[in-house]
Amino acid sequence: MGERIDLLARIQVLENENQQLKQENKALKDKEIPKKLLKEISFDGGFVHKNNRCPKCKSIHYTESLCCATCGQRLDWGEEDE
Repeated sequence: MGERIDLLARIQVLENENQQLKQENKALKDKEIPKKLLKEISFDGGFVHKNNRCPKCKSIHYTESLCCATCGQRLDWGEEDE
């Protein structure tokens, strides 16, 4: 009987691990879908700055990289929709 309980407990642990892996896999797949950068204009001492921010972690990007160096989100540098 104790062996059966141990097996049931192990099955529950494996099911929990499987759910966690599915969630992590979904998050990784979501990162692979390019997302448009957030465009922002800021003013500093009379200067205008046009910032491109990652839509996921909000870090600023100055050069056109494929992915955010901070969070790994794939970036879409396409033109803004009018």
